Amino acid sequence: CGGIAAGPAWAGMGQNGGGPLPTAIVLATSTTGPAPFAVHVNGLNSILSVGDESTARYEWDFGDSAGAHNTLVGWNAAHIYNAPGNYTITLTVTNQSGQQNVKTIPVTVNAPNRTTIYVSPSGSDSNSGLAPGSAIKTFAKAATMLSNNKAILFQRGATFDVSGGMTISQQNVLIGAYGFGNVPVLNWTPNVNYAKILDMGSGAKDVVIENLKFDSPFAPNNLIVRGIHPHGNNVTVRNCSFGNVSYAMNTDG
Repeated sequence: CGGIAAGPAWAGMGQNGGGPLPTAIVLATSTTGPAPFAVHVNGLNSILSVGDESTARYEWDFGDSAGAHNTLVGWNAAHIYNAPGNYTITLTVTNQSGQQNVKTIPVTVNAPNRTTIYVSPSGSDSNSGLAPGSAIKTFAKAATMLSNNKAILFQRGATFDVSGGMTISQQNVLIGAYGFGNVPVLNWTPNVNYAKILDMGSGAKDVVIENLKFDSPFAPNNLIVRGIHPHGNNVTVRNCSFGNVSYAMNTDG
């Protein structure tokens, strides 16, 4: 699992000093969803009583000892839970006087309950795609099979030519890889301005995109294909790489 955090260097005067206590307040985009599930939090509504965000310290513990970056410092943070279970996020706020306050919130990560579609160059688009031995063949076919509660996995070590983007407007979707070897490559082939390999609509929710490479044969400039165009709510991109694209992610949505 991974995490991110943003915040200033702490200019506090030491823990448990004198002065009024702060009040820690946690805001989260969502606290319930399917594994792997990302939780985005911030503590900016916390009442510091003394000083401001630049002189306070925000310490997060995501209650996930199996995950990388289980503890982070910063007023804005995120964490990915790989395994289903019940977790507790703890925020400790220390203000400029060194006074502390703690706030906890629960997180419930459910079983993924996704139907998996496998995509392989050795497959056939007349197959069901429901097992590696009955994989479909093309990115285009995979795009037509996308629905709520669906995982689409591309075979590692393979390159898939892409002539039209996949639009994700569904919930509980994972786009990733299976097998062994290098990450699969989604290779955009037409010279079309402002296209996107993976696009999203406003209805997209709880989307994970992982372990893929986005590429094209074109010289990079601002007009060629974009890798990912995120939109919607709770979108996670991890362990991906980007070759000849204009933007790895264009986040104007």
